[in-house]
Amino acid sequence: MATNYAERHGLILDEALTFQDLGMSAYRGSHAITGGLSRFLEAIESGFVRPGDFLLIENLDRLSRQSVGDAYSLLKSICDKGVTVVTLQDDKQYTKEILNTDFAALLIALSYFSRGHDESLTKSKRLSAAWKNKRSNIGVKPLTGKLPGWLCINDEKQIEAISDRAEVVRQIFSQYVEGVSPRTIANALNEANVEPWGLGKQKAEKWNTSYIQKVLDNEAVLGKFTPHKMEHEGIKKRRVPLDTINNYFPVIIDAATFSRVQEVRTRNKLGRRKATGVLTNAFSMLFRCRTCGSYLVRVNKSSKTNWQYLVCGAAKAGYRDQESGFRLCPGGYDAVRYEKVEQAFVDAVRGGRFVSEAGAALARVEAAIAEKRELRDGNLKQLTNLTAGIMDGTLKGDTPLMRDVPRPDGTVEHWTVREQIELLEGGVRGAESAIERLEVDREALKPRAVDMKIEELKRAVARPEIDRQKVNILLQALCEGAELNSVTKEMTFRLRHSETPVVIAWGLGPDLM
Repeated sequence: MATNYAERHGLILDEALTFQDLGMSAYRGSHAITGGLSRFLEAIESGFVRPGDFLLIENLDRLSRQSVGDAYSLLKSICDKGVTVVTLQDDKQYTKEILNTDFAALLIALSYFSRGHDESLTKSKRLSAAWKNKRSNIGVKPLTGKLPGWLCINDEKQIEAISDRAEVVRQIFSQYVEGVSPRTIANALNEANVEPWGLGKQKAEKWNTSYIQKVLDNEAVLGKFTPHKMEHEGIKKRRVPLDTINNYFPVIIDAATFSRVQEVRTRNKLGRRKATGVLTNAFSMLFRCRTCGSYLVRVNKSSKTNWQYLVCGAAKAGYRDQESGFRLCPGGYDAVRYEKVEQAFVDAVRGGRFVSEAGAALARVEAAIAEKRELRDGNLKQLTNLTAGIMDGTLKGDTPLMRDVPRPDGTVEHWTVREQIELLEGGVRGAESAIERLEVDREALKPRAVDMKIEELKRAVARPEIDRQKVNILLQALCEGAELNSVTKEMTFRLRHSETPVVIAWGLGPDLM
């Protein structure tokens, strides 16, 4: 159509300056800000498109489906620059002069804009109503056919588990709790020729670490489903989570196991030790030197006896303060027999010294969650008020809230609405992140979760050759910290779930070198 029009009117069609807005919304105006039309508007401003040039469009609703006022303002801004807008469907031209003098042409333009906006608005409302109806019937009919890889929709249009895949999910969780890494789990599935899940382009060639991690983090294994709805703020859109629906999916993993996995994953993300080989020190990155606070490390001091010792890592390395030159650990190379410490610990675990108890620790976490929620809600309330002020025109982004505020670079400027919004949004994100971490801690402190970890610890030391890797992971999860005192010959474990530490003595024989 454009080529035909250009030939009939003696115009040179610049095919290099052709813009498409596939997937861009003319209804919300995103095409004029980030789409092809935005590049045309930039070409006008830069002078690349000059007065006297033509913009050929199929119809006015391709220019904009925004409200009539916004759509007309866009058309007028283009025509005011001397550009002629042509609608190919009816061969009509719109120029600055025509919009100012031809009342009939103006009415036609406004009617097209109105019809286009109403059609898009009606379509948007129908689509929203359809999804709302789907969500209201979610207990009767699945909301969508898009499901986790271990689930399917049966002949009765109900969601059910694929038995062999559900068993794979259980194996993934069980192995991870036992200390097997996601990479090792993925490699084992590939070696066993277990077919990866997915359809079409979404199906990977083989199992990988990231997919295992997604399975471990997916609340669908608990039967939970969180539907979302799309909200628009100008041209921006975001998925807003709605209330989580319990028992929407078949339950594959019990809540205690899922919480245990999330606790381990959270602590791994915070930078806990990642083993690169067989762990020989069950207390790695746990016991600290009572003199300088460095971690105790396991060493072999004599090739003749092959006795193992725990010593201060800073003293062993001979670290010195850069300024004073003094040793970082003035306590010296104080060594403790590792075997005696480990055996005393094993006897204490087998003897039931580690127990779960409901105490103040859980209450402190609950209080911290409430505090962070109050902070988040306060920031959200302020954000709502500022946004409302911008919407009703009483505020702008550069409206000063505080005057003459000193800045880190030494300048003094007004503190604006925009800066306050950014500060509050950062506060909301920080509070939500803290709440997420605290909720993981809360689950970890519940009696059933603690019981599970203590039972795992007992199983890890039940064999003649204890599972030091597993013991270390569990102690990191159970303990806030631990100290080893070579003078009193006692080790102290400060538990996260209890106000009472576990103190274990390791005998009266000679331990020091």
